[in-house]
Amino acid sequence: MNRAFMGAALGFFTTGLPLTVCVLNLPQRFQTVNGSSPIGAGVKLLAFALSCPIGIMACSFLAGRLRVPFSYIALFGIIFQAIGLFLFSGIASTTELWTGQFGYLALGGLGVGLSMATFTMIAPLVVNEKDQSIALGIGLQLRMLGGVLGVAASAAILNHYLQSRLSSILPPEELSALLETTEAILTFPPEIQISVREVFAMAYSAQIKLSAAFSVAQLLALAMIWRRPNIRYLKE
Repeated sequence: MNRAFMGAALGFFTTGLPLTVCVLNLPQRFQTVNGSSPIGAGVKLLAFALSCPIGIMACSFLAGRLRVPFSYIALFGIIFQAIGLFLFSGIASTTELWTGQFGYLALGGLGVGLSMATFTMIAPLVVNEKDQSIALGIGLQLRMLGGVLGVAASAAILNHYLQSRLSSILPPEELSALLETTEAILTFPPEIQISVREVFAMAYSAQIKLSAAFSVAQLLALAMIWRRPNIRYLKE
């Protein structure tokens, strides 16, 4: 019966998928598509990984110091992450590394951080004091559930792209080896390697589109926590 808490719970769930999918799949994209080393892929992930905690700290400052309503913070977070992730998913599916994509990742990470912090901070405020720990526990479990769903959906998307687009290029035994490990790419001829990496790029872009779609779905959670007057921290 608590509409605001249901909105916060939905917010936990829908922020878990973009966070998990980006943190797990972006380094894989940099290694498989762009040929980066594991350390290089981790460094490139910092564009997203650093902006996310910056968004969390910004939410704490805006809500705690400036008393900005949580609904406004969540709205900006949703806009930032949807724009950043959709733009990143639309970059060219080539093996060349375009530096402009890191700006998209920074914008998306900032938005994810703002949204995550907003729904985490608002959950204890919309329930009774004795239920606050339960509310946070439920929210964190829903965030993990969203992340697990994202991992499963991402794997399904990747396998679909590889099997449907590479079956006419690679023999069955080479395709099977590729599905087991991406290191099999190094055994292919150079021209085949480029084609395979481009298919991987398209698959990873589809995964990011899924994350962006869940970012847009956070608008439903925002609508559920929206009220007059809006929820905010009050000055003592």
